[in-house]
Amino acid sequence: AGDRNVFLEKLKVEPMIKRIERDFTSVAEAKGITLTCLSDSSVYVLADKVYLTQILENLVSNAIKFSNSQTEVKLYVKSNKKEVIFIVADQGPGFTKKDQEKIFKKYQQLSAKSTAGEPSTGLGLSIVKMFAEMMKGSVSFETEEGVGTTFYIHMPIAE
Repeated sequence: AGDRNVFLEKLKVEPMIKRIERDFTSVAEAKGITLTCLSDSSVYVLADKVYLTQILENLVSNAIKFSNSQTEVKLYVKSNKKEVIFIVADQGPGFTKKDQEKIFKKYQQLSAKSTAGEPSTGLGLSIVKMFAEMMKGSVSFETEEGVGTTFYIHMPIAE
């Protein structure tokens, strides 16, 4: 990723969210998970389309990977005058206190296991953080063991 320049441009958010929904609905349904995606049609973000897409795909993929059937994964967008916030919420196992300390470090195999034996390299969340920061954004999360995790990607709003 380091050898590709960041190309920040004004991007309409809604088509990106619809594409993620289209690409991941069948994967979620195969596991008995409901994928809900919501976006305001008037929101524009200042971002690199490739990097932002990879961030959202990684977070939605992880949410599905670590969630049990009969749960819901949500991808939705909020905005204010300064930023666009992409929110990915699941009802998975959440992160332990120990895992929270190393969540964005490379090659970290955390304690939670995928629910259908899907593989994990331990790179995804470190890449999410790196890409967000390369685009002048940030990433944060809230988690509760046994309840789930919500990731927040904060990106500059496009004017």
